[in-house]
Amino acid sequence: EYTLDFTELQPTAVKIAEHAVTSVLGGEVYEAARVTTWSDKITEIALDELQKLSDNFKYAVSCIIVQKNGAGIATSGSAHWDTQTDACAQVVWKDNRTIICILTIMGIAI
Repeated sequence: EYTLDFTELQPTAVKIAEHAVTSVLGGEVYEAARVTTWSDKITEIALDELQKLSDNFKYAVSCIIVQKNGAGIATSGSAHWDTQTDACAQVVWKDNRTIICILTIMGIAI
């Protein structure tokens, strides 16, 4: 489907993000030495699927993985883009007793 409005693709982008995170982290136990590998794999899966979704966008994917231990986390992001075409989708994944993952996908129309 041809679209230049990423908000139309957000629901599918969220599903892609959930799949990427769950496929890598589902059943894992937090291990600091593996975080970089996990993050790389999650973003690779997400980008591969997003490129199949639409060629009309550039994509940026950010992955934050932290140990679920009761400590707080604060993140912030900013972008200067066209609000008519560009947007982001985010998943905060807490379906694991030891890991929290925040995956943010930005879709920028070409």
